[in-house]
Formats: sequence, C-alpha cells, structure tokens
Amino acid sequence: MKICYLADVNNYHTEKWARYFVNKGHEVVIISLSKGQIEGCKVYDFNYRNVKKLSTIKKLSYLVFVSKIKKIIKNEKPDVVHAHYASSYGLISKLVGFNPTIVSLWGSDILLFPKKSFLHKFIIKKILNANNYLFSTSEYMIKEANKYLKKTKTIYLTPFGVDINKFQSLKGTKDNQRFVIGINKSLEDISGIDILLKALHQLKQKAEELDIELRIAGKGSQYNYLKKVVYQLKLVENVKFYGFLNQSEVITFLQSLDVAVYPSRSESFGVSAIEAQACGIPVIASNVDGFKESTIPGETALLFKKEDVSDLIKKIRFLYENREKLKVMSEKGVKFIEENYNIETNFNYVNEIYKDICIKNDE
Repeated sequence: MKICYLADVNNYHTEKWARYFVNKGHEVVIISLSKGQIEGCKVYDFNYRNVKKLSTIKKLSYLVFVSKIKKIIKNEKPDVVHAHYASSYGLISKLVGFNPTIVSLWGSDILLFPKKSFLHKFIIKKILNANNYLFSTSEYMIKEANKYLKKTKTIYLTPFGVDINKFQSLKGTKDNQRFVIGINKSLEDISGIDILLKALHQLKQKAEELDIELRIAGKGSQYNYLKKVVYQLKLVENVKFYGFLNQSEVITFLQSLDVAVYPSRSESFGVSAIEAQACGIPVIASNVDGFKESTIPGETALLFKKEDVSDLIKKIRFLYENREKLKVMSEKGVKFIEENYNIETNFNYVNEIYKDICIKNDE
C-alpha cells in the first residue's frame, strides 16, 4: 500500500506514524509545508516560512502550494491520502480533491481554531463535512467535532499510541536526592507551566523543608517569559530547563522523574501523560477532558481543578508525603498503557481501516 501523508515532517507524531507504516512494509510519501526528512520516506517539502512573509492572509498563505501538491499526488498515485491536522493540511486535502482522503483531528484544530471567527468556523465545517474519512485522537475530540457536522458521520477513534518496548519503567531505585517533578510540553500558555511555577513558589514559602526540583523539557514562545518568572520567584535553584528533546531523550527524562505534572489549560488527549505512565511515572494533571481519558483519575493520576494553584499544591504535597502511593500508581499506570495505548494495537487498527477504505474505493 502507498500512503501519502499531508503533515508536518518535523512533527514528533508525524514521524511516529510514518516510521510505523514504513516498518510494516508500506510505501510512505510525505508532503510537508516545512522542510525536513524522515528516513525511509519520500518527502516533498516546501519553504512555507518565506511565503508567509509575502502573503496578505498569512494563515492561509500555504494555499499557494495546492496546485503543486495536486500534481505530486497525481504523479505518486497513492492508495490513500491522509491529512494530519484539520485546519491546515485538512483544508489542503479538501482543495486537492483526492479520493479517498482521511483527515486526522489533533486538538487545537477543533478545540480552538473554529472559535476564532465566523470564517474559521466556516472552514472547519467545510472540511469536516467534505467527502472524507475522519480520525480523532480521543472521544472528547469526537464529541467536539460532532458539533460541526451537518449529519451523522463516523469518526474513527485512533489515539496516539506509545511504543511500550521503548517507553518502559526503569527498574531499581532512582538516584534522585530531591523529589523530582517534571513536565515535557511545548512552552506555550496553553501548557500552564506558569501555574506550576506559582505552585512551586508557594510550596517553598509554606514548607521550606520540602526539597523539590522541577524539570522542564520543551521549546516554545514562552521560554524567555518562563525563565524570567523563575528568576522573579527565586526558583533558580529549583528549576532546570532541558530544551527540546528527541524521543530517546524524552524517555530518559521521564524515567528520571518521581512525578510528571501537566497543568494544561486545555488538552485534547494527553500524549505526554500516556508516555509518562508507560514509563511508570505517576501523573498530576489538570482536570480538563483530555486527561480524564488518557489517565485513570485517582489510580494512575491525580487531577486538580484547572488553574487552581492551591489544589495543585495539595496534590504535589500528597505524593511527596506518600511514597508508597507512588509505587501503586506506577504499577497501575504501566498496566493501563499496555492494555489501552500500545502503539502496535492502535496502529494495527488504523492499518485495517486503510485496507477497508481501499477496498471500498475499488468497488
């Protein structure tokens, strides 16, 4: 089978999808607006950043590539075209008009994009109601997407699984002298890292005897702002920034933690929480819908009221003082991921859908 992905070649999840299906013996072609490569895949990339500067409608400037993309797909003759992220690559897939087309809903494309304006909402409605197949990373996203559908349409649940052969619990006792909490998310407002910093600051003021270290991995527009907050709150000795990490580095990072903390203001699913639990790391997260699905609240994760610093402090302190609870949560987390989010099971299901779509298209 030849699969053509319309997706950002540099995205962590694009690479996960592409490598999996290449390893399964499929031919994978990637058409990306940003430049990059993935081993084993044929990649067509465009210098989108330069075009943005020339466009009067910056957010839609990538549409100048539609005719070129249409020619590429015509020449490659893929069995399926699969667009990842509805509000950009999904729009391109609609304009290209290939059949069958699949559009994966990732998160902000459904939760945030259509709420920006009437035009944004109009675009999402057109994409979701087009002659295509829809995939979603979570049940929560399916519920949100259904708000924009004119008639009943199947949306396949296809979560971002995790390679449990790589994301594993580290055997033995950690060599942490301090209680280490951490977060691996984009350094953006939506991730709520500022909330976590406020909680750590107040914890230090209320209980100086608590020796806690916060590790932050990721990159984003709030990097300088968050560094400034760390300095202002006098947390320099308690906070370490690790920058962007590749997959193997993420695994090592997670395995070094006692607890992973995700204070997101919004979350479509919670891939980071999935990866943390796979590594046997208990989770503290905000009670947004995505985390209610990607964890077992009260068993593999403690959820706190979104943006409630006091509630977050209570959850951190509880696990700091109850190390036996950590062990129980760790074991339950690993089992939960093995049973629900093993990438082999999740993507084998996708593979079967691909086959069914191709069969229906040939009939």
